[in-house]
Amino acid sequence: MLENIKKKMVKTRKEHECFACLKEIEKSTNAVYVTAKQDEQHIRFHLHVDCNIEINKNQLAISRGCIKDMPSRSLKFCSGTCKEFEEKIPF
Repeated sequence: MLENIKKKMVKTRKEHECFACLKEIEKSTNAVYVTAKQDEQHIRFHLHVDCNIEINKNQLAISRGCIKDMPSRSLKFCSGTCKEFEEKIPF
């Protein structure tokens, strides 16, 4: 588990891998730079701004690939037909 998390918004100078979704963060884009401690070891990584928002919104514990592993808990309204929407409901 990550402790003592500090986050700041940065503009990347090179490509990075997003810690949450494992996709590429392109050069010269805004990203969230995170410093933390895990098992008494310092760890630093970057997050997409959208991934950071998703983590905060769903109150996820940050871990490598946590967005990819996240089940779609929240129901989203679609603009399609009701049958399309009902098929996506998990119950």
